[in-house]
Amino acid sequence: MTTIGLDSSTSAMCKFKYGKTAELTHQNYHQWHRDMEFFLHTKGAFDIVLGIEVMPVGRAADPGDFNKRSRKAAAMIHAACSTPVKAYINTMCDPQAMWNELKTKLDTANSLAGRTAIRHRFNQLRLVSGATLEAYIAQLRKYKNMLAS
Repeated sequence: MTTIGLDSSTSAMCKFKYGKTAELTHQNYHQWHRDMEFFLHTKGAFDIVLGIEVMPVGRAADPGDFNKRSRKAAAMIHAACSTPVKAYINTMCDPQAMWNELKTKLDTANSLAGRTAIRHRFNQLRLVSGATLEAYIAQLRKYKNMLAS
């Protein structure tokens, strides 16, 4: 059974200009992914990470701005990972490859076993003495959102 205490978060935080998020661990991919989407959008780099925007080519093309945003995206993704998770992407410089590798390794909500485990944790949550109702509801919503994605 999962119980909710006053603070169930023990992850180190990664701070960006527009906010902060817990460093990516093997347990918090869903929330980290959503936070990083917002941060990468603020740098105009999320479409690069998704592969929607590609480096301009041709004689008139100037890849300077694209390269700058691509490097920022890679740096942000790397900086927002815990040390054990960085092992998956340490040899990579391409933000799209980094993003996809982290999704493959850590997005347990997309596998049947992962969804079953999340559903089990959701069903096992209980409010315990000393915990706030808000923390309990936040945990319920977290698991609900993970299952809905």
